[in-house]
Amino acid sequence: MKKTLQTFLVLLFIASGQNGYSGDLLGGFISARQVNGLEYEITVTTYSYFPEATVDRCAIAIEIILNGGTPAVQRIPRINGPANTNSDPCNVPPVGPAQDGEILKPGIKKNVYQTNFTFTGNGTALVRYQNCCRGFEAVNTFDPLGIGGFRIETEFEVDENAANSTPVLQEDLLFPAQRNIAFTKAGTYVTDADGDVLTFERAEPLNTTQYKYPDDNSLGGGSYTVDAATGAITWNVPSRSGLFMASIKVTSSRGGNENGFSLMDFTIETDVSASIVGELAESWAVSPNPASDRLVITLDQQVGTQVSASLLDLTGREVAFLFQGEGNAGANRWEVALPAEVTSGLYVLKLETRKGAAIQKLFINR
Repeated sequence: MKKTLQTFLVLLFIASGQNGYSGDLLGGFISARQVNGLEYEITVTTYSYFPEATVDRCAIAIEIILNGGTPAVQRIPRINGPANTNSDPCNVPPVGPAQDGEILKPGIKKNVYQTNFTFTGNGTALVRYQNCCRGFEAVNTFDPLGIGGFRIETEFEVDENAANSTPVLQEDLLFPAQRNIAFTKAGTYVTDADGDVLTFERAEPLNTTQYKYPDDNSLGGGSYTVDAATGAITWNVPSRSGLFMASIKVTSSRGGNENGFSLMDFTIETDVSASIVGELAESWAVSPNPASDRLVITLDQQVGTQVSASLLDLTGREVAFLFQGEGNAGANRWEVALPAEVTSGLYVLKLETRKGAAIQKLFINR
């Protein structure tokens, strides 16, 4: 059923002029930097859940609006990662082939898109990117199929005689957290090149983002706050694991007057490891990762003991039991067939012995 849905979405995106289906968007932000006069460099950074077998977004379409006028739609290429090596390269006329993006870890890709744009005059500029594909791996989305909207935007004052750049994030918007452990994020992840005063607030979801905040009672969480002066985030992390969406609004001011804002969308990822007691003293590994049909698990242990392996989803629920057997002292190797009913996605492989348990994230690509 899931594979059928994904096939339908691929066709839908191609038919609607999108540049394909690249998994689902987990976060992002837009920044603008004055180059000279009315010319600005516009950069869009997104993070996507990326099954590598699917078609990829090598370019996106953004809207640029000056003084509330008619949007100028501009298609811009991806500029990060290695050169595109696909048999059908992603061409972005008149720029040419785009780059492949950067795999941060199995299943997660960072995409940076960039273009220069010259405004027709001074005024208030709004740059936004909208897409149909909010990550369906997220726990707190209204739409579990991931076809709800995704939207990021920035607004700033254009003045050919005064430099003005928007706030920029200094690190990737994938914040790690552990279950049942209070999460804090210092407010040093956003800077402004012009020295503007920045204020922060927890942004209410736009009607296209379709997610609930992590402190929703149904998620078992607690308060989720953003310090207005520093941007520090605090959150009483829910007891369940998974990807949680959130959003902040960063407003910049100069001379006591607001001169723009950025709506930034990001992901807090809670780890299942806090729910597993004990660690394996011995070394172990799994390959390949990503995997398709089979896995090879290796384990070195000092004393022979019973070993079992299972596959969990990101909430910690067991999806498949893989094997159980006796492990010898020394080097062990097991080749395991992945059940046919396990679909593409990001999972957690859990290995257990009498001494404890260990986990490793595993991406399955079918």
